Amino acid sequence: MINGLIDRTQNNKLLIGFIFTRLLLLIGFMFGMSFLYYQGGVHTFNVIAIAGGYLLVELIFILLHVRYRDGTR
Repeated sequence: MINGLIDRTQNNKLLIGFIFTRLLLLIGFMFGMSFLYYQGGVHTFNVIAIAGGYLLVELIFILLHVRYRDGTR
Protein backbone atom coordinates (compact mmCIF):
# COMPACT_ATOMS: atom_id res chain seq x y z
CA MET A 1 0.00 0.00 0.00
CA ILE A 2 2.79 2.43 0.88
CA ASN A 3 4.61 1.60 -2.36
CA GLY A 4 1.47 2.53 -4.29
CA LEU A 5 1.31 5.79 -2.34
CA ILE A 6 4.91 6.59 -3.26
CA ASP A 7 4.25 5.77 -6.92
CA ARG A 8 1.15 7.93 -7.06
CA THR A 9 2.57 10.95 -5.27
CA GLN A 10 5.92 12.14 -6.50
CA ASN A 11 5.61 14.86 -3.88
CA ASN A 12 7.35 13.18 -0.95
CA LYS A 13 6.39 15.95 1.49
CA LEU A 14 2.75 14.94 1.16
CA LEU A 15 3.59 11.32 1.92
CA ILE A 16 5.73 12.22 4.94
CA GLY A 17 2.97 14.50 6.24
CA PHE A 18 0.40 11.76 5.67
CA ILE A 19 2.37 9.18 7.67
CA PHE A 20 3.38 11.72 10.34
CA THR A 21 -0.20 12.83 11.00
CA ARG A 22 -1.27 9.18 11.14
CA LEU A 23 1.37 8.47 13.80
CA LEU A 24 0.35 11.58 15.76
CA LEU A 25 -3.27 10.41 15.69
CA LEU A 26 -2.33 6.98 17.01
CA ILE A 27 -0.17 8.44 19.80
CA GLY A 28 -2.97 10.83 20.79
CA PHE A 29 -5.45 7.96 20.76
CA MET A 30 -3.22 5.92 23.12
CA PHE A 31 -2.68 8.90 25.43
CA GLY A 32 -6.42 9.52 25.59
CA MET A 33 -7.12 5.90 26.46
CA SER A 34 -4.46 5.77 29.19
CA PHE A 35 -5.66 9.09 30.61
CA LEU A 36 -9.22 7.77 30.84
CA TYR A 37 -7.92 4.58 32.44
CA TYR A 38 -6.14 6.51 35.18
CA GLN A 39 -9.09 8.88 35.67
CA GLY A 40 -11.24 6.05 36.97
CA GLY A 41 -11.75 3.23 34.56
CA VAL A 42 -12.47 3.06 30.88
CA HIS A 43 -16.20 3.14 30.38
CA THR A 44 -17.90 1.90 27.25
CA PHE A 45 -19.19 5.32 26.25
CA ASN A 46 -15.72 6.87 26.48
CA VAL A 47 -14.20 4.12 24.34
CA ILE A 48 -16.95 4.53 21.74
CA ALA A 49 -16.51 8.31 21.71
CA ILE A 50 -12.72 8.22 21.30
CA ALA A 51 -12.80 5.43 18.72
CA GLY A 52 -15.57 7.24 16.83
CA GLY A 53 -13.56 10.47 16.75
CA TYR A 54 -10.47 8.59 15.57
CA LEU A 55 -12.42 6.86 12.81
CA LEU A 56 -13.98 10.17 11.76
CA VAL A 57 -10.58 11.83 11.38
CA GLU A 58 -9.33 8.73 9.56
CA LEU A 59 -12.24 8.95 7.12
CA ILE A 60 -11.52 12.65 6.51
CA PHE A 61 -7.87 11.80 5.77
CA ILE A 62 -8.88 9.10 3.29
CA LEU A 63 -11.36 11.40 1.55
CA LEU A 64 -8.84 14.24 1.31
CA HIS A 65 -6.19 11.89 -0.01
CA VAL A 66 -8.52 10.49 -2.68
CA ARG A 67 -9.68 13.96 -3.65
CA TYR A 68 -6.25 15.56 -3.99
CA ARG A 69 -4.50 12.50 -5.42
CA ASP A 70 -4.76 13.70 -9.01
CA GLY A 71 -3.71 17.25 -8.18
CA THR A 72 -0.34 16.23 -6.78
CA ARG A 73 0.98 14.53 -9.93
